[in-house]
Amino acid sequence: MKKTLLFLLFASLASMEANGQEPVPYVPAPMRQYSTQAYMKKMMAEHPNDTETILDQERWSYEYRYYGTPDTVTIPVVFHVFTNAEGQPLVNTEDIQTQVERLNIDFFTPEHPYTKQEGSEEIYLHLADQKEGFARHAANTMIQFCRPQFDPTGNETNGMITVSSTTQQFGIDNAIKASEMGGSTPWETKSYCNIWIADLGGQTAGYAQMPGISSATDGIVIDYRYFARAAGSVKPDGFVGEFGLGRTVVHLMGSYLNLHELWNETEPCSDDYVEDTPIHNAPNHGRGDYKHVSTCEGNLVEMTTNLMDSGNDSTMYLFTWGQMMRMQAVLAEGGARHNLTLMELPCSEGSGDFAGDNQERKQEESTASALPFQVRVLPNPNNGQFTIEINCETPLTEAYQAFLYDELGHLVWQQSINGSGQTVRYAFAGQLLPPGVYALKTVNGKQVSTLQVLVK
Repeated sequence: MKKTLLFLLFASLASMEANGQEPVPYVPAPMRQYSTQAYMKKMMAEHPNDTETILDQERWSYEYRYYGTPDTVTIPVVFHVFTNAEGQPLVNTEDIQTQVERLNIDFFTPEHPYTKQEGSEEIYLHLADQKEGFARHAANTMIQFCRPQFDPTGNETNGMITVSSTTQQFGIDNAIKASEMGGSTPWETKSYCNIWIADLGGQTAGYAQMPGISSATDGIVIDYRYFARAAGSVKPDGFVGEFGLGRTVVHLMGSYLNLHELWNETEPCSDDYVEDTPIHNAPNHGRGDYKHVSTCEGNLVEMTTNLMDSGNDSTMYLFTWGQMMRMQAVLAEGGARHNLTLMELPCSEGSGDFAGDNQERKQEESTASALPFQVRVLPNPNNGQFTIEINCETPLTEAYQAFLYDELGHLVWQQSINGSGQTVRYAFAGQLLPPGVYALKTVNGKQVSTLQVLVK
């Protein structure tokens, strides 16, 4: 039957050409293809002596998931932005800011609406999270990101380097990381996470170097078309909405922090060394509609909402507890990327709402368990009209400052909320909110509460 269909197809094309008609070209739907696995295979061949270092890291990660204690850490990120043929940067400073905010929202949001405990009113962003129980595994990774305020020599910086190069398109290699080859030399890779933004051509979204390989080439490379885009920014055709939220970098950051992708290109159905993620036979593209049945034995439904899959930005939004522990292991003392957490430099201004100086963040985290107030949104989900309820063990004298951020991390509303007594309520109404997921941040002095609001 297949041979017959192929014959008819070729006969049809031949007939069209014979009649002077041009056959309609096949145009594939926009997809996102990662090259981390191909890059790592090439790097392993070039650095065979690093195999033992990688195995040591795997042993450490295995032990950490049983005995480790996660901690809040901040990673300084520097962006190498290449220019186009006209000399214009491929992304602007607003895009950089949007991308850092996206990293902080996805890696460090204390409460997700799809992680409600059993017995409470359960809220899910995707049917698979409810039907397959994926929501129970969602976790806050406790990892934050910021642009450094000072470069390695002590000069002030905004964490963005503009690179003019005669090379307009780079391949899947390390030329982009060497100035003598038309690229940009990284800052000290043990202290900074370097991200290169350039034109990679085709549908290659980017690739990351996982821990354990030569530090000279460490970092993340991303095609500019898949980078986060700020509101009002010019967006390349074909990538609007699907890949503009910044989750390509989130995915690549997961690889950089030692998460394997949920699929294996050379050995389908291979394990990713995380217990609470289902095995995938291949990357999922598009919106990840429920339910995608895997061809892997004993694994019926794939976790298309996981940020280490390859669906659209609007589909992926969770890391699991096991993935959180694996990333925490590589950043903990004894992990391959522990040096990233030792930077005591403050972040540049406006480097991301959830990011901040390491010492200040650690102080805030130490008091989080003793938070004197709790915040609820009623109802949640809602139609854009809801009540913010703040409950205190003891009355607080300071006003509460409330901030609402959209999915891109943009501030869409803020309000000073006054009240006395142990329960304070504020009715949010009169402002039209498009459907989506919002982060509500409530501040009282140095005490901060953050939760998500789902608007249908």
